[in-house]
Amino acid sequence: MKRMLYLLVVALIAGVCYSEKAFAIGAIAYSDPDEMYGFCLNEKDKTSAKLCAMTQCKDAGGEKCQFRVWFDGCGAVAVSKKYFGAGWGTSQSKAEAMALKQCGSGCEIAASHCEK
Repeated sequence: MKRMLYLLVVALIAGVCYSEKAFAIGAIAYSDPDEMYGFCLNEKDKTSAKLCAMTQCKDAGGEKCQFRVWFDGCGAVAVSKKYFGAGWGTSQSKAEAMALKQCGSGCEIAASHCEK
């Protein structure tokens, strides 16, 4: 009986740990006129992630911050003087590749992060 209880507790702990990881959300906000962005990771839900990214963008000096994308896993921001791109994926390189593709010619990665 103790062994069964032990296995149940271990399974529940593993499930909680996995659930928190699986549902961690990131978000990106961007302000076009001043090229400022906000980037948040490991938020508990989309609303928290969006609010965090918007706050980060405004705190960075963005005057017209707009929410751009939610992601789980990895996210990236690419910018140029004229364009912006946001990317996401299961790895940092995938997120960066998507951001660069969405941004277009002459863009560079401004930030990229993966959830822990």
